[in-house]
Amino acid sequence: MTAEELLKRYAAGERDFSRVEVQASDELVGANLSGINLSESILAEMILERVDFSDANLRNTNFGQTGLEGANLQRADLSGVNLGHANLDGANLTDARLIGAYIASTSTIGVNFTRSNLTGAEISDNPYFLQCIFSDTIMPDGDIAIDDSFEIGDSSYFVDCTFNNTFLSDADIGVDDI
Repeated sequence: MTAEELLKRYAAGERDFSRVEVQASDELVGANLSGINLSESILAEMILERVDFSDANLRNTNFGQTGLEGANLQRADLSGVNLGHANLDGANLTDARLIGAYIASTSTIGVNFTRSNLTGAEISDNPYFLQCIFSDTIMPDGDIAIDDSFEIGDSSYFVDCTFNNTFLSDADIGVDDI
């Protein structure tokens, strides 16, 4: 499916686009796709900057190597989503469900994770969170994997981040003293 076709059908009131593969494009930049169902779809290697995916069903969607800078993902269901090598800089994930999500080598600068649920998420391949907000956030209940080549100061993978009422459970986030 082309991005143009998706936009046309969405504008006509259609919301169920589950199991589609959208051809790589930049035509969706800034689009309002709130409430859309793209579950089990492929949107890999796309430019989706500033797209409004609020209240969207994005379960098990492949966003690998996709630019989601400034995207509105409030209340979106991203359970099982592939965000490997994606760019989430400035994205709003307030109240998002990222249960079992794959977040590897993902750029996360200035991301708002307020009240997000990351239970069971796989955060690996040198995660680095800069100026992110973790308020009332449920963090993964497993390890956050760091390989031996990764180097940032003070063995901290969360730089200038805000933590407020964040549930860490048994998470090993690579920080000795929080």
